[in-house]
Amino acid sequence: MCDSCATIAELDVEIEATKEKLARLFRKRFNLKTERNIKHDSFTCLPTEVISRIFAICLPEEPYPLVRWGYPNPLFEELPIALLLRSVSTQWRQISESTPQLWTYIKIRIDDSNSVESAKRFRQWLSRSGNLPVSIRIYMKASIDLDSEPLPDSLTRPLINVVNKVSHRWGMLEVHMPEVLITRLCGNGSSTTTLHSLGLTPSEWTLGGRVSTRFSMKNVLPTPSSIGLRSLHLDSMDVDWTNLLYIEGFGFRLDECLLVVQRCPRLLRCSFEGVDRRATIRRHDRVHIVHNFIRWLWLEDWGNIADFFDNVSFPSLVYLEFMASNLSSRPLEVVTSFIRRSGCSLGTLRISDGDLQEAPIIPLLEATPQLRTLDLFNIKLSDTLFCHLGETVSGVYNGEDTAFLPDLNSIYLHGALTFSWPSVAAIYTPCDTDDSSSVHQRECSLKIVSSEYRTPIRFIDDENSAVFRELIQEDGVGLSIVDSSHRNIIKDLE
Repeated sequence: MCDSCATIAELDVEIEATKEKLARLFRKRFNLKTERNIKHDSFTCLPTEVISRIFAICLPEEPYPLVRWGYPNPLFEELPIALLLRSVSTQWRQISESTPQLWTYIKIRIDDSNSVESAKRFRQWLSRSGNLPVSIRIYMKASIDLDSEPLPDSLTRPLINVVNKVSHRWGMLEVHMPEVLITRLCGNGSSTTTLHSLGLTPSEWTLGGRVSTRFSMKNVLPTPSSIGLRSLHLDSMDVDWTNLLYIEGFGFRLDECLLVVQRCPRLLRCSFEGVDRRATIRRHDRVHIVHNFIRWLWLEDWGNIADFFDNVSFPSLVYLEFMASNLSSRPLEVVTSFIRRSGCSLGTLRISDGDLQEAPIIPLLEATPQLRTLDLFNIKLSDTLFCHLGETVSGVYNGEDTAFLPDLNSIYLHGALTFSWPSVAAIYTPCDTDDSSSVHQRECSLKIVSSEYRTPIRFIDDENSAVFRELIQEDGVGLSIVDSSHRNIIKDLE
């Protein structure tokens, strides 16, 4: 062996010895850090049961109480709370892994290329969650299009099988995957269920139309309190509807919307989005429905709004939202009749996407004397509403029974600037009071968001800007006027 080879051999021996020493030092350092964390972390001085309770409080609430449409964005997904807590220290890891509540919310990506490993992680979470009900969200990273290949059975079956095995523990089940896989979620044959929240979104809904998949747990009929369906038939799921409190439906026919109201005597909140415009109710099939518990209604209907409101009464309604697209005087009058017939104390009214310049909006608002919040999104208005608010302020001050919107405290308007600026100021027209030294104005905040965007900013003219500045700075009016990028357009307002 030459001198160089001998030297290299000696160095190799020295390097290995140094590696071993470094490894010992790193182990010692790790143990000292753990010891230091225990000594310096006052939190861990608390009883383990207390720490466990605190950890459980860190859990986010489930979506209230309806499912969220759309695909989870993997770029913005946060680590689960359980994994964040267990990464802090050895003691935190031990406590978090022995706190079942932390492991009851489980997300599964059905198109994960390593489904065997995903199923293994799922079983691990199930083990740590004890026997508690679990909330499971199954989703896909990719969307479906006409050229999409079906997911291979070898990829999806391991995950579906594990999910089915714990169907007796389903608390919330939210699914966004191909319709054929939804059909396979049939449970484990158990006659018991704890399912209280169910959301089904076939991936194919993005292609338009409705799909014909079916959800059934075979030997048990769940009684969920909240349901979300997208592009599915109402009868595509075997459930008991009598316990339902919340429903969010996309693509229902009009008759299905009315059937929900009939089937669900305890319903509190319903949202019907994208109601099928092709469906109407035949005259001889119409039955007027009075529902005494519904408090919140959102109806996005492109053509049947009158047919819906003509057939229902909701005495307990406090929140109403509907789309005004293609809305003529007749449907708006039907909404007015619905509110009067229901005798409800509406507190919030939101109208979106429509031209109300010629529509009879004043009679509609006269039917809502308890209204506190008026939200008009993507709406065109004339001067009529603003001027009427100013002209009727004396009735509000005098406490007249027929006063126009006496409790109104907030108006939000987003849309094109189809009204005049003087009419906006007219809302705050003062009226004389019993005290000759004072006046009374509407105590109502107003935010206007113009749908326009201009560079440079297009400010309101000098004269009207001066009026608005005086209202804001001297009278203390809660007035804000901005463009689509929320840049103030009242000139010289600091």
